[in-house]
This record gives sequence, C-alpha cells and structure tokens, in this order.
Amino acid sequence: MLVLLVAGAGYAALAWYPQRIVGENVGPTSGAFSEALAAYREILAAYPTQRKPGAIEQGAGSLLELADPTRQALGSGQGELDAHGIPSVPVIGTRPPLSIATAVHEEMAAVFYPQALEVVADLEAVARYLTQIGPTLPKLENLREELGNPRTPGEIDQAAAGATAVSSQLMADLRAVTAPEEMGPIHAALLTTARAIRNDLDDIDRISRQGRSPVLRALIEDVESRIRSYRDTFTSSPGETMDAVLGPATEAVDRSVRRIVESLVALRDEYRVDGLTVPGA
Repeated sequence: MLVLLVAGAGYAALAWYPQRIVGENVGPTSGAFSEALAAYREILAAYPTQRKPGAIEQGAGSLLELADPTRQALGSGQGELDAHGIPSVPVIGTRPPLSIATAVHEEMAAVFYPQALEVVADLEAVARYLTQIGPTLPKLENLREELGNPRTPGEIDQAAAGATAVSSQLMADLRAVTAPEEMGPIHAALLTTARAIRNDLDDIDRISRQGRSPVLRALIEDVESRIRSYRDTFTSSPGETMDAVLGPATEAVDRSVRRIVESLVALRDEYRVDGLTVPGA
C-alpha cells in the first residue's frame, strides 16, 4: 500500500510540475507579450491611410509620438523572456505543456519581437519622411498663385520669374531630404515632377519672347497638371508604401501573433495552465 501511495504521489507531482513551471514562466511573458502587442497595434493604427494632406500630417505626427513607447513595450517583452526561460527537463520537457511553452518563447524571441521592432522602425522612417515632405505642398499653391493667368508678355515674364523662384525653392527642399529606402521611389517621383515643372517654366520664359501664345497656354496648363500630379503622388504615398513594402512585414508579424495566441489558448484550455494572459481573451 505504501508503495502505491508513493507511486501515486510521484505521478501526481510529475503531472503537476510541468503546469507549475509553465505558469511561472509563461505567465509573465504572456502578460508582457499582450502589452507589447497592444502598443504595436496602436502604432500601426496611427499609420495614415486617408489621401488628405492634413490627415497624413496628423497620422505621421501621432506615429512618431508612439514610436519610442512602442519600442519600450517590445523591449520589456524581450526582457521578460530573458528572465523567464523554460528549464530543460529530461523526458517531460519534450512533451506538452513544456514543449508548447518552449515553442511559444522561441516564437516570441526569434520572430515576433524582432520583426515587430523592424516594422516600428520602418513606420517611424516613413512617418518622419512624410513630415519632412508635407511642408512642400504649400509651395505648390504658391507656385500656382505666382503663375496665375498671365496674358500680356509683361505679365508672362513676371509670372514666370515668380513661379521659377518658388520652383527653385521646392527643388532645394526636396534635395535637402534624405528619403528612407521605403520611400525611395516616391521621392524619385516627386523630384522628377519638380524638375519637369522647372523645365516647363524655363520653356515659358523662353517662348514668351517669341510671342507664341498657344504654346504658352499649353505650357501653363502642363504646369498645372504637374502640380496636381505632385500632390497626388504625396497623398497616395502612404497607401502605396503600405501595400508594396510595409504590408508584407506586418502580415508576417500577424502570422506570428496568431501562432503565439493559438499556443497560449492551448496551454490555458487544454493543459489547464493558470496565470496566462491571452490577447483578446
């Protein structure tokens, strides 16, 4: 009888030990993960999606304010992982729930946190670029006002001179900005449009001396079209960058989150591990 009691106690301890170890270690790391995920989702939600300059400026500003707190939350999560490693236990360590707990920590450490931090850095770079380029939009209005609707040769000369000065400042402002890799194609398109505006203005100045009114009117309309193109390139840039560059990275983070959450749910529901924090639960 004593042997049976001892054997039963040993079996109970063997069954209870993995649950306790998982709860003691995954409990803190799941809580930190939940907080980090909430911060990550908040900064992602701040990313500007509306094609309006004001909304882009507001979203970019909010994103920049959230960047450091989000990094801190993600860093805290990594710190909890370092402080709560799953111990290596012969035999039972390769079985659930310890094996699931080990896999969850590995997913957090190797995939979620590094990739989320990379996304945050990319979001911050894009937002900073948008705040640097946004102030060039008012110069388009200044250029339009300077160009106006000239009719006489004197008016054309004056309009071309004023518009050219604004165009030169626009080019200087663009060249002063170093675009992040994510925004390289957008910046190149803006520069190309700005150069084309400047070339049209040079042509207007040259042709005005020849008195070729139909050509001048066509060039002025061309400048107006390029101003619209510049504005459209800027306002569409956040959405295009998300689709082409940031989207795949955020989708990879989302897949990692799903794997982590599914494992936490399994630990909580199937293996009765207490003290876990499951995002969304």
